[in-house]
Amino acid sequence: MLKVNILSKLMLSKNIRSGFIAFIKSSIVKETCLFDERYFNYEEGTDLAHHCFLKLYKMVATSEAKICHHHYWSLKNKIKFYFAYYYMNRSKILYFIKFKFVTSLLTTIIKEIMLFPIKIKGALKTADIKSLKYYYLGFVAWVAWKK
Repeated sequence: MLKVNILSKLMLSKNIRSGFIAFIKSSIVKETCLFDERYFNYEEGTDLAHHCFLKLYKMVATSEAKICHHHYWSLKNKIKFYFAYYYMNRSKILYFIKFKFVTSLLTTIIKEIMLFPIKIKGALKTADIKSLKYYYLGFVAWVAWKK
């Protein structure tokens, strides 16, 4: 028997951001919204999930699905770290602003300030201190975002 966990409306109403949408019918995408082109590479699934939630669709998570997503991450390939850090943070902030999730936005900013010493250590361990520049540039990139 297939075991599934259905995310309840109560859980989603607490702004659980789930960008993991692997299988979705094209008719649902057309009905809820098309992908927002302002997101680049990250959070477009989260945006679509929010629109599906607004249309009262249920999201189902299962451990039965198997997906292989291969990345070539190495300490020698620092450009991938810069790219990923910038766009992950940029898209996260744009998502909060787009849907007016002020509490999530403020919580994220406070968390980032508190974790700054750990972020420095992590940046030095994974790529270099320059990766922090791209990481935090992603947070302020929303200034250039057009609504």
